[in-house]
Amino acid sequence: MTPMTTNAPASTLAGRDFAVLIAFSVVLFSFMILYDRPLGNHETVHCVNIREMRADGDWIIPHMGGRPWLERPPLPFWLTMPLVSVFGDTSRAYRVAPLLVALPVILMAGWIASLWFGRRVGLLAGMILATCREFTHYAVAPECDMFLCGVITTAIWLFVYLEFRPGRSRLPGGTGEGPARQAGPTGRIHRPRRHPPLALR
Repeated sequence: MTPMTTNAPASTLAGRDFAVLIAFSVVLFSFMILYDRPLGNHETVHCVNIREMRADGDWIIPHMGGRPWLERPPLPFWLTMPLVSVFGDTSRAYRVAPLLVALPVILMAGWIASLWFGRRVGLLAGMILATCREFTHYAVAPECDMFLCGVITTAIWLFVYLEFRPGRSRLPGGTGEGPARQAGPTGRIHRPRRHPPLALR
């Protein structure tokens, strides 16, 4: 008895595909960085936090007006401060950090899509995400939103990679036959025996 198999997608994104997505995104977002629109209220709070942390040398706890500012996690400030130190205290420098987070998000989303639906769909998914209005806005906005998106996307990508990467038996569209489900001499598939849960006393 031979199990029925289904062909998986031909391939996931390759190196040249990632290069295409990066080039597409850099060209797209560079227009918004060069345009340099005025910063909004929430964006200025983010910038003032970083400015004061650099001024007094306290790079550990975000603060504003000489008082601790604990309404946001410190990671976005920590990632932005070195860039501001290199490029100067300008609005464009503050926009570089979320952009550097948005690029891996686009690549991870494209790779996940290509894992299930193939390389072309993965490329298209990455480009669609890059051109979504909200994503495009926060990709160059000095706020914490894109950093949160990066953390969540990384967690999802890591789960998908560990559970469904090519070569794993759980890949959708694959054979679904792992080592514990190989057919025996009689043609029957042996599944691991499930033990009943222990009763609480």
